[in-house]
Amino acid sequence: MKAEKTAGPPAAGQTAAAGQTTAAAKTAGPPGAVSGGRASYGQDENGFLTWSWPAVTWTFRPGQVYLAGILNVTPDSFSDGGRFLAPEAAWRRGLALAEEGADMIDVGGQSTRPGHVPVSEDEELARVLPVLTALRRALPPAALISLDTDKAAVAAKVFAAGLADILNDESGGDIRMAAVAAKYAAPIVLMHRPRVEGRGSPAAVGEDLAATRLSYEAQGASRRQIALDPGLGFGKTLEENLRLLAAGGALADLGCPVYIGASRKSFVGLATATERADQRLGGSLTAALWAAAAGASFLRVHDVAVTAAALKMFQTLRQLRPEGVAWPEPAADGKKTAPPVGEKAAAPVGKKAARSDGEKALRSDGERI
Repeated sequence: MKAEKTAGPPAAGQTAAAGQTTAAAKTAGPPGAVSGGRASYGQDENGFLTWSWPAVTWTFRPGQVYLAGILNVTPDSFSDGGRFLAPEAAWRRGLALAEEGADMIDVGGQSTRPGHVPVSEDEELARVLPVLTALRRALPPAALISLDTDKAAVAAKVFAAGLADILNDESGGDIRMAAVAAKYAAPIVLMHRPRVEGRGSPAAVGEDLAATRLSYEAQGASRRQIALDPGLGFGKTLEENLRLLAAGGALADLGCPVYIGASRKSFVGLATATERADQRLGGSLTAALWAAAAGASFLRVHDVAVTAAALKMFQTLRQLRPEGVAWPEPAADGKKTAPPVGEKAAAPVGKKAARSDGEKALRSDGERI
């Protein structure tokens, strides 16, 4: 989606001079139009889950992937800390992400890098409110905003002001977040954040997320408004992160949209021997395409334009791939081989394949919507 270029929204309390047009009036839609609005949930004619707002509907059909552009309004985030701390720099970055193809802008006011120092609710609100307000005025109506926070009080104030559409819940299971999502009918992303060591395997993450989802439903959140995030990089070893990403399709068996955030993270750097976060594009793109192939509905990324282009090419090739044709596999001698004529090929992308015992454990409480 393309956001029109503007000079930016006026500062708080500022009005346009006679004969001038404010930046808000220059954005897509009629003067005063804003993105978002209260969400509703349903199904399309084929039975696929839908999330709808006044200006846009998202349908979770196989192969459909929505991009969340990362906007860190922090001085200490691992990849871009400090670059967008100033409100003007932040909302301009948000507009740029929308122009590059982001379906939503994910705004966070507290770093979650290893060793980060938590900030107070007041400090986090002071960072995000000016940016969210400016983005509401400047983004086209179909561009949505998600709030990335682990604090229910911050979420409550932001949603009460109508400044976000989706709650990206990093608390790891604070049921007060469910109350906010239920009150404002907001989609909520449940991110796995283990309380104890040893809960980073695909099976354990699936069990924990299923339990968290049930506790949120008990507080009034509907299963239809929940997405699940395995929490890559949060309290997990390198091997656990890689195995979670490799088994990403199993998480979809829990019956909710899957949200993956691997972009530029340290485990990508370790796996590719790339120390600098801003040089991890190759590994990040590979992780994004792998997640998309496994059935992820959301990708949270820093590099929106190149990820969008890679996804477009990937989806084009997937649509053209003949039914039943398997990917060639390397033989022991290094030559590529395909299944012999008449032998059953591997399940194509998007089809059900046999899962390991560990992956099957993810399907506990996996009722389909």
